[in-house]
Amino acid sequence: MMRGKPLEDSFENSMLLFNEVMVSIYLYVLISLTDYNDDADLFENCGIALLSIVMISFAVNFIKFLFFFLRAIYRRIKKACCRDPPKKSDKTVSIKPTKSEDEYSSDVTLDEFNMRSKPVKRGPNVQLKP
Repeated sequence: MMRGKPLEDSFENSMLLFNEVMVSIYLYVLISLTDYNDDADLFENCGIALLSIVMISFAVNFIKFLFFFLRAIYRRIKKACCRDPPKKSDKTVSIKPTKSEDEYSSDVTLDEFNMRSKPVKRGPNVQLKP
């Protein structure tokens, strides 16, 4: 019936075809509500037919929505419940050693460093005493 497949999923293609058929039927029934017909009973029956078509289309599409929604929830719950517990080796953290204080220290003592450094003037009126 459908030569072209606008969607990849065959179920979605079937739903698309169903909705197109329902719209076509709705429009054909709607034509009978024009002034061409004068029968009041026909108007009433066509109105009921239009409501029925809309309700059937809504029901089918809502059932499809619920099906896919509940299936997605079920898959998430199943995925969350059936996960393998993490292994203990995955929880371990390797710590890299840091440099010790001995590696940071140098051969120069604090007194030697102070003697090597030049005094810094802190302003024009400030003089440092030795």
